[in-house]
Amino acid sequence: MTAGTVAGLLAAVGGLGAAGWAPGASAAVRERAAAPAVRAAGVPGDGGLCGVSVPYTAGVGGYASYRIPAVVRTPAGTLLAFAAGRVGALGDPARHRRTLVRLQWAGFTVGLLGAVVYAHANLVAPGGAYQALAVAVDVLTAPLLAAAYAATVLRLAQGRWGERTVAVLGPVGSMTLTGYLTQSLVCALLFTGYGAGLVGRVPPPGVLAIAVALFAVQVGASRWWLRRYRYGPAEWLLRAWITLTRPPLRRAGAPGPWTSPGR
Repeated sequence: MTAGTVAGLLAAVGGLGAAGWAPGASAAVRERAAAPAVRAAGVPGDGGLCGVSVPYTAGVGGYASYRIPAVVRTPAGTLLAFAAGRVGALGDPARHRRTLVRLQWAGFTVGLLGAVVYAHANLVAPGGAYQALAVAVDVLTAPLLAAAYAATVLRLAQGRWGERTVAVLGPVGSMTLTGYLTQSLVCALLFTGYGAGLVGRVPPPGVLAIAVALFAVQVGASRWWLRRYRYGPAEWLLRAWITLTRPPLRRAGAPGPWTSPGR
C-alpha cells in the first residue's frame, strides 16, 4: 500500500461463541463476514495517492471467514487491522457425527459420574477429605460433561427439530456473557448471606427447579432483547471496550425476528 502497511493480528477462533453464528450456518452466511477492502487516505510524502488492499479473504488461509472489529491508523500513516478468523470446524456438524456421538458417550458416562460424586460429597461430607477428592474428580471430568452438552445441542440443531432448537437457544446463546453475569447475580442474592442465604436450606430438587426457572426466564428475555437490539448489554460493553468505539446498539426499524449478533 502506498499510504502505509497493513499488519494483521490474526486470532484463530474455533467453534461457536457469543458473537458467532447459529449451528449449521450455511457457507453463504459465513461468506458475508469476509473482510472488506481496507483503503488508506493519502499521507504527506506519497503524493496524496490512495492504496487499496484486501488483507483477509474468506476461504483463504485456512479460515472460513474473517471479522475485522477495528482498523487503526497510526500517526505515520500505517494501518493496523485486527482480525479474528473462524475455521468453521463446527459449521457442518453432520460431518463430525461420529465424533459428537463419542463425546456424548464419554460425557454422559464419565462426566456425569464425576458430577454425581461431587454432589454426593457435598451432601454427606462437606469440608472433609472425601469432598476434596470429589472436587478433584469433578475438575477432571467436568470438561467431558460440558462437551457432551455441546455435542447434544449440535446434533439437535441438525436433526428433525433443528430449526426450532436454534430459534429457542440461539438468542440466549448470543448473550452468554450477559446470561452468566445475570445468573451469578441472581444466585448470589438467593444463596449467599448478602441475600436470602438459602445455601444448604434448599434440597437438590429445589435447586434444580430454580436453575431451570432462571434459564427459562433468560431464554424469553434474550429473545425479546435481541429482537430490538443488536447485542446483549454486556456484549455491547465488551465490544465497545475492545474496539474503543460506540457500536450501534438498537436495531433499525420495528422489532423483528432474532438474527445473529451485529446483523
